[in-house]
Amino acid sequence: MTDALKYLWKFLDENYHIFYYIYNDDMELLEMYPEGSTLFDYIIRTIDLTAPLIEEKKPLRGPMLLGTDLGVNYIGVTEYTKKGTRRHHILGPISSQTLNRNTLTDIFDQFLYRTQASSIKNIVEEYMTIPVLSTTIQYQYAIQFYSAIVGEVCNVNNIIFPKHEVDTNSLFSSIIEGEKDAAKTQWTLEQEDFQAIHDGNMEHLYRSVNTTINKMPIRSVYEKDSLRSGKNMILMYLGKCLYAAISGGLPPEIGYHLQFYYVEQIESCSTLMDLRQCALDLQKDFITRVHSIKYDTKKYSQPVIQCREYIKLHIEEDINLQVISSHFNYSVYYFSRKFKEECGCTVNDYIKEQRVERAKTLLTTTKLSINEICDKLCFSSPSFFISVFKKYTGTTPVNFRLHGGFISKGMP
Repeated sequence: MTDALKYLWKFLDENYHIFYYIYNDDMELLEMYPEGSTLFDYIIRTIDLTAPLIEEKKPLRGPMLLGTDLGVNYIGVTEYTKKGTRRHHILGPISSQTLNRNTLTDIFDQFLYRTQASSIKNIVEEYMTIPVLSTTIQYQYAIQFYSAIVGEVCNVNNIIFPKHEVDTNSLFSSIIEGEKDAAKTQWTLEQEDFQAIHDGNMEHLYRSVNTTINKMPIRSVYEKDSLRSGKNMILMYLGKCLYAAISGGLPPEIGYHLQFYYVEQIESCSTLMDLRQCALDLQKDFITRVHSIKYDTKKYSQPVIQCREYIKLHIEEDINLQVISSHFNYSVYYFSRKFKEECGCTVNDYIKEQRVERAKTLLTTTKLSINEICDKLCFSSPSFFISVFKKYTGTTPVNFRLHGGFISKGMP
């Protein structure tokens, strides 16, 4: 390390806590300053950050500013040694704006969901230490960094900007699911969703692995209110889902009732993870309902279909056989008998079953307590709720939540 480089590095380290890495053409780490700063070394190599430097065959006459889609930059300089080999010097990360802690947490929670919360917290804390420097200051240090390594004078006009930002999602993909097919655009994926809703295609829920929702660009590390931006995007998605469902056969009165319900759910979300889960829930709900209408009509009469939909829509209300019969102007005796003949269970039993289904969703997607879920779903007491839940699932609500919903009937 030249004297000029030592002086520059000492100044940057003491004032900004910036890391300095040196790699060869095979992306092997040769030197690291300070020692032990492994997190960003791992990120640099995983997202192939030095690719623009390595792919450049001609000597570069200036530093390269390498950007990532998480909003942080690195300064890159290629050094040609006397032996004819190349060394790639990376300085960073640095940012031109203050990063949003909550948004970073949501991003890492989403992509590193198999990682312990404590580890994600440590990663976020490391990102929050990234120094914030104006673009002008970054350019100045890039010029000094280049001159200290290469020994040549350059200016702002010599700074090189790669054509494309490095996609940090490749880091997450390598950790949890490998390379994804990037050929499909967000628009194409959404059209597949809307077609599946229109057709009531249940297979789409399992085949797509919720690709559309997970790829929605509903966050920005710079937005002061990225949650509001995400809510706006999901609200637009909801409107399109509603149109697809109604055109697929969902009665408009049911569709608009669902829209009002999910607008409230979207607005009540406090994190981006909650928001994505809400989008997944509404997508599944619309597909399931259209599927039911298209195929259940073959085995259920219109009064029974109306009753089943009414129960699903009002499951968080205090409903029973008498309330439903009165709503549709049927006699209790007539409707009770007809429902049991076609469904094989009583209206009240069907209500209990649907309350349990909603409880399963609340247990796995919210932090509501058992007592709060009990009250929300109009069970007379927590003990009765637990008894009914165990009857239909084979386990208790607490055990169901502990296993994340991945539990089969009969498990203690």
